[in-house]
Amino acid sequence: MTGRLMIAAMAILICAGAQAQVIEPYESDEHTLLLYHFDGDGEQVTDSGPLGLHGKMNEGATERVEGIIGKALRFGEGQVLTLDGKNEALRGMDQLTIELWLRSSNEDPERRQRTIIFWEHYLISIFEGNHFMGHVYGPGGEGVPGAKHVLRGKTSCVTGQWMHVAVTYDGARARIFVNGVQDTSVKMTGSVNADDVSALTISSAGADGFIGELDELRISNIARTQFIGPRQLDICRMACDLGLSPGNFRALFTPMVPAGVTAVTCEAKLGDGAPASAVIEADGLKPLGDEPWLEGKAQLLLPVPTGIEGEDTVACAISDTRDGEPVRIEREFAVRVETMLPPPETEVRAAWTHSHRIENPEDIFSRMAAGGLNAAIMRVRRGETAYFDSEMG
Repeated sequence: MTGRLMIAAMAILICAGAQAQVIEPYESDEHTLLLYHFDGDGEQVTDSGPLGLHGKMNEGATERVEGIIGKALRFGEGQVLTLDGKNEALRGMDQLTIELWLRSSNEDPERRQRTIIFWEHYLISIFEGNHFMGHVYGPGGEGVPGAKHVLRGKTSCVTGQWMHVAVTYDGARARIFVNGVQDTSVKMTGSVNADDVSALTISSAGADGFIGELDELRISNIARTQFIGPRQLDICRMACDLGLSPGNFRALFTPMVPAGVTAVTCEAKLGDGAPASAVIEADGLKPLGDEPWLEGKAQLLLPVPTGIEGEDTVACAISDTRDGEPVRIEREFAVRVETMLPPPETEVRAAWTHSHRIENPEDIFSRMAAGGLNAAIMRVRRGETAYFDSEMG
């Protein structure tokens, strides 16, 4: 078996009308420190938070385009947004949230992209492999062992698609969220580094600057735990990480809808194939803590016909009724299918419960053979099928 299914980690929003209904602009509250909507005209980027830390591009035009809500700010090569005034209030806090929407246009998966840069305080970046990464620094910054806490995200940034990223710290753990879902976390105690080490900037003037658009950026002195807007748009994900023909894809739906919705219809379709659907009834929609929202779960299997291969698309959608009005949110996932190779004449099936580092394979082979057992060592990803040659002991 060669090659793997390629799945976009974040789908494309198709239904603009639904977007307008489920995404609301951030509001400045008692915990807000910095808030950029990126609306308006002119060179100044207005801070709608209490500190008035307005921003300005270091060079080139201040270009605004259509964003996830209203307008977004476009960043080209070498462009950096710098803030007016001092940054004291943006560091040294006991809790923290940095959140923003971004749409990268970078085509090089090995290129680093810095989005929020507050050296030795906190950062949000896109690192090699296009994975999101966060940094939060405790007292003393780089000069103190253990003060740097790195959040290595598992989710990739998908070029050309709006994605929401948030880094939080609640006094006990730092976390990174992608599209409203926690990606990873690390232990951390103490306050965020308060030393006057650097100034906060948006993007970098070097070769690791962000290329694309940013929208709705907010920094708060509290660890926010719910990201309702992006969570509503992240209606489903693909469970399969290997596309084989024949075989199937599995779409996992986790819709979030306002309280009062009594049913959600989930639909999925592979390319021009027949659609599959399921309905989550009222008893399958569970309250989201104390929030006025409901969560549901469903999964759909999409058969992959024999003989097809190459790139294709899985289209997913949810639909429900809110205040008497129909709402439909659609997503698309780019996928790739490869044909299952015929098995060899001799097939050996094996199962194991765990894996570990093997220092001396030959020793294991000899001991297994002496006991009349069969041994094989390989590296296989979960869900994959592997064929191997083996001699019976």
